[in-house]
Amino acid sequence: MALANARLGVPDLDEKQILELRDKLTPRNRLADTGLSRGRASALTPETLAERQREGAATS
Repeated sequence: MALANARLGVPDLDEKQILELRDKLTPRNRLADTGLSRGRASALTPETLAERQREGAATS
């Protein structure tokens, strides 16, 4: 929608700002870096999914 608004000349947040607002991974890890949270997060990719599945199988 931001891209459509930009093409139409309608004021809006730009695409980069919207992507940053949707990013939960970075703030979550920043909280952990500062000691405000014990939880860390990682992006779910086919590789990290396979790794988690292997880890789960090893502990079962």
